[in-house]
Amino acid sequence: MKFSPQIKDLRHNEDTFDSLDSDSELSDARCLSSSSSSSQSSSSSVQVARKVNDLNDHLIRLTTTNHYCHTHIHEQPTHTYSTLTSLKCHSLYTIQRKIRSGGFGDVYQGTRKLDNFPIAVKIIKKDKINSWTIDNENRCIPMEIDLMLKVVECDGCIKIIDFIERHDRYLIVMERPANCMDLWDFIDNRGPISQQMARVFFKKIVTTVMEMKQKGVLHRDIKDENILVDLNTFELKLIDFGAGTHYTNDELNDFQGTRVYSPPEWIGKQAYKGDEATVWSLGVLLYNMIYGNIPFENDEEILNCQLDFSKYDPRLCGKSQQHAFFVKSKPQIVNTNLTDVNDLIKMCLNCDTAARIKLEEISDHKWLKSC
Repeated sequence: MKFSPQIKDLRHNEDTFDSLDSDSELSDARCLSSSSSSSQSSSSSVQVARKVNDLNDHLIRLTTTNHYCHTHIHEQPTHTYSTLTSLKCHSLYTIQRKIRSGGFGDVYQGTRKLDNFPIAVKIIKKDKINSWTIDNENRCIPMEIDLMLKVVECDGCIKIIDFIERHDRYLIVMERPANCMDLWDFIDNRGPISQQMARVFFKKIVTTVMEMKQKGVLHRDIKDENILVDLNTFELKLIDFGAGTHYTNDELNDFQGTRVYSPPEWIGKQAYKGDEATVWSLGVLLYNMIYGNIPFENDEEILNCQLDFSKYDPRLCGKSQQHAFFVKSKPQIVNTNLTDVNDLIKMCLNCDTAARIKLEEISDHKWLKSC
């Protein structure tokens, strides 16, 4: 799933939020029209709309409480749909243009009407949702929403603001950094990342992964495309929890993440443990930062696990070092000694899970400790 490199105005394009939601909107229009004709008063319509917004969350709870649902089921739960939920979305948020699309859903740019706060709205069709769970309020909701609610206090995770249930989909309302790009585009536009910048970025990502673990969340799709870089502050935000699950020490036998980031034990035996797979994906990510590309392109290369450290070109690192945030008052010198960072990459990308570095040990590696 990627942000579109060139965002165009989709108001006259068929693939807009409104056109995707046309059937629901027609139903909502009938609801509004009926209220208006019966009241013959615009003021009463406003009162109806306000009552709708107030009752919306209560109605959703009522419709989901009576449905028993296990985590990781693949059958879509049956919910009673109310067109009232559509009014909540359009009364609180302005939905604009698509900025990202992929297998788990489409993401639209927008604003919150109350204060023009920038938001992103992810639309997930119910028939695409593979995993459901019961949340703390006894609602049967998509696993993705539950995970985002659990990590809402983690600084390194994108924050969920609201979610809305429709008859055939869910809308997830999230914060949206005003000036950002994902790490894939960041590397593609600027070349491999210098060790100095990579160290800062990687530390933040590892810290975020550890915080998520403490919250009981396993992301399972850590990659450059799922990391947003704020171009003003260089803060990072982990996004897209669609492949995630609740953290467990048990062996897992389902994987919904990105194939080229998946560990060899999954490729070979269709089984893996969460921490070990996370460490592997972090190793792929770190290699990508330093060398500008992923180390393995297919299953055979993952299983062979032969790392090529000959592709490094220090001349390509200059672009990523030109930002004042990293330059500060000292001229930056590209460090061509890759011994320590390569050692960490090899420890993460060890095919032997018993010899692979532990997640808790990564932060203590000498490369992350060095200045």
